[in-house]
Amino acid sequence: MSGLCGWLDLTGQDLPKNALAPVMAALRQRGPDGSAQWQDGPIALGHTRLITTPEAAREMMPLKEPESGCVITGDIRLDNRDGLLPALGLAEGGTGDGALVLAAYLRWGEDCLARLEGDFAFAIWDPRAGGLFCARDRMGMRPFLYSHAPGSGFAFSSEEDSLPLLPSVSGRLDVRRIGDLLFEEYEYRNAEDTFFETVRRLPAAHWLRVDRTGLKMARYWALSPVDPLRLPSDDAYAEAFRDALNASLRPRLRGVKPVACMLSGGMDSGAIAGLIGRERIASGQEPLATVSAVGPDPAQCRETWMIHQALTMRGITSDCVRLDAMEDIIDDLCAQTLSLKDPFDGPMTLLRAVYTKAHRAGHKVVLDGAGGDLLFACGSPVAAHLRSGRLLPAWRELQAEKEHWANHFALPVGRTLLQNMWRAWMPTWIRSARARRLNRAWQPDHARSLASPKFLGRTGYWAELVAEKTARDVDIEPDQVRRARTIGGLLGIVARERYNRVASQLAIEPRDPYSDPRLAQFVLSLPISQLQRDGFPKWIQRNAMRGILPDAVRWRKGFDHLGASFTGAVLQHMHNRGLFDPVDALRQVDPVAAEALGDQSVDLSDGVADEATYLLIWAARVAGSADMAR
Repeated sequence: MSGLCGWLDLTGQDLPKNALAPVMAALRQRGPDGSAQWQDGPIALGHTRLITTPEAAREMMPLKEPESGCVITGDIRLDNRDGLLPALGLAEGGTGDGALVLAAYLRWGEDCLARLEGDFAFAIWDPRAGGLFCARDRMGMRPFLYSHAPGSGFAFSSEEDSLPLLPSVSGRLDVRRIGDLLFEEYEYRNAEDTFFETVRRLPAAHWLRVDRTGLKMARYWALSPVDPLRLPSDDAYAEAFRDALNASLRPRLRGVKPVACMLSGGMDSGAIAGLIGRERIASGQEPLATVSAVGPDPAQCRETWMIHQALTMRGITSDCVRLDAMEDIIDDLCAQTLSLKDPFDGPMTLLRAVYTKAHRAGHKVVLDGAGGDLLFACGSPVAAHLRSGRLLPAWRELQAEKEHWANHFALPVGRTLLQNMWRAWMPTWIRSARARRLNRAWQPDHARSLASPKFLGRTGYWAELVAEKTARDVDIEPDQVRRARTIGGLLGIVARERYNRVASQLAIEPRDPYSDPRLAQFVLSLPISQLQRDGFPKWIQRNAMRGILPDAVRWRKGFDHLGASFTGAVLQHMHNRGLFDPVDALRQVDPVAAEALGDQSVDLSDGVADEATYLLIWAARVAGSADMAR
């Protein structure tokens, strides 16, 4: 994972010397293994390099192709090099992933994206067209942020808060994104908004072209329904799943040194560690390094106990961050919290602790299973049974769900059954009419919202939420269409963006085998009985991990997480050390943020924080950075 940036003056004027210097400085942490800039008249491209593959060690971007004059900068890891090299007539030795992408663009134009597999964000300056061609990978693993002033300029970067450091980009905060943060955490309601009015996210699986005539953007890929997979037995499905997951794992193990893996007490990271560990034993390789965050006493914390069970797998080693023994990293965690890349990242303390531990052990690549929950999401199996007229199986599955999620099952079984019957049997026109009528009377709960009532009313934010909620409540898509939208949807993309931002603070590249489009296509083909059965989600994976993952983890029920405890410990330390002054921060923040918060007060003395805290921390830092850049 590296950093990329660029600036194009659309009026044709030459950019100032060393035009990208402030952005390059902001991206240095993302790519500490070298940096370079290329500049020619109205265009400047930059790159900060993190060497995580042998090919990255041999290649420094920006990279120019002499004959065409095209220049590429990017954050790229390709998984299908073996197929691309012969197709493009290139030799293996010395050909980096950037050179491969540039050659593919020169051969196939924008159609090259259909042939690229892996995680990437890149920009190509094409002097023949007088513009930039930019693209982002299918699942949004690599970020691409940009600012476009039609007829004036275009700038892009791997990090949104670095762009306002350029004189051509405004640093004014966007009221809608602040609303997303302060009212019900609607982080995933929009694919393009950022916290800055003039900075946008290029959506996953999209390309854009920009020149003097304007900006054009288009989607080049989408996960779509496929023919159902019909196999003769549960064992056949389990074997097919293991093959698909292994195919996703292999290219993500490529590195200049052995990769590490997060290991929680859940199924997804456990499956990754178990499969790799088994392969390491069979091939005589060194064990897989795993990193976990645990509580002090397994007897008092089920998540900690499950992690200890997972650590009994062969072929792995363990490095644990203990909640009650963070003295060696607590100052680093506080510093990372105070230099947030995005306010939504505030509560990601456990993730920071794991990455800090991995960084100190010398790892540059860390695998995770963050995409697993969405990959196996199947809506409501109860409603699916009801739609097919299977009443008894529907009732049994509902009872099993209640047992599995005992501490999280909010409604009585009878009421939940009625909700599923409504979802399964009620005609679309009745559901639509009811949603419109109820949402017309829906009012903001100011007691629950962190945003000031004046802010919600003035910005029109509430009207937007009502319209979106009405559309969501109808929810009339077929099961497989809804599953495709969930797997490839914004919830997973913003999660990947969070992981990327947090990892970038420590020069670590996160890789997620469950966010592989080919694995997603396979899981989408599965019947719902392989996704959930007897109340157990991820049924096929539980079956496939027999003999690999301990049974205690395979058949674990419910869900526990230590994230809030880690965040509380760091905030308490910040308070005790006087590391954050909310009053001083409020003086520095943008007027829009101050209005949104209203009379909001922040108190970290009990180790608890809300989104207002993180907005203050982030906005104060951004305000200070912008002042320094000016």
